[in-house]
Amino acid sequence: IAGSSSERMRVHTNGNVGIGKTDPSAPLHINGGSTNQVIKIQSNTSPYVRFKEGGTDVGFIQFGTDTYISNQKAGTLNFRTNNTDKMTISSPGDVGIGTTAPSNGDYSTVIPKLHVLQSSCSSFSRRW
Repeated sequence: IAGSSSERMRVHTNGNVGIGKTDPSAPLHINGGSTNQVIKIQSNTSPYVRFKEGGTDVGFIQFGTDTYISNQKAGTLNFRTNNTDKMTISSPGDVGIGTTAPSNGDYSTVIPKLHVLQSSCSSFSRRW
């Protein structure tokens, strides 16, 4: 599909769609070039993107008055930088910073929900 005599979108023979890309390597491959805003999602109220695995809802991201990042499976929610997990929220709601396995320790009367582990000092570990 061309506009202004230059190609803007291509449906490849393998079914992949390229926008700003002539050789799309995924089902939808978008190259915004020098534009910072590549995708715009607009709705009259609380726009969101839903993710499905097969026919099952597995998560969504929604922005509005409140913001949600949702994992609808019984797994963890991980935050990464430099391709390494930095913070984990477990399915029961425990939060780990510096650990991917937040635990409640050996407490018999209090069950902490926050576990912080400093990786450069193995003796520092706090649970709240």
